Amino acid sequence: MQDEEWLEQIEISLTEEEIEALGWQPKRNWWAMGCFVILVGLSGIISLWRRRRHE
Repeated sequence: MQDEEWLEQIEISLTEEEIEALGWQPKRNWWAMGCFVILVGLSGIISLWRRRRHE
């Protein structure tokens, strides 16, 4: 699955040190990640839906 590989890349790129450097609190970090994942998911669904309509 491409999505799983992509998520692993994000997790690797965001090390704990970088998260601490950004000054994010754990709860805020989870909210930010959750919103980001939802936005990416919605944009992916919309793009797939548009492709199917055009065919």
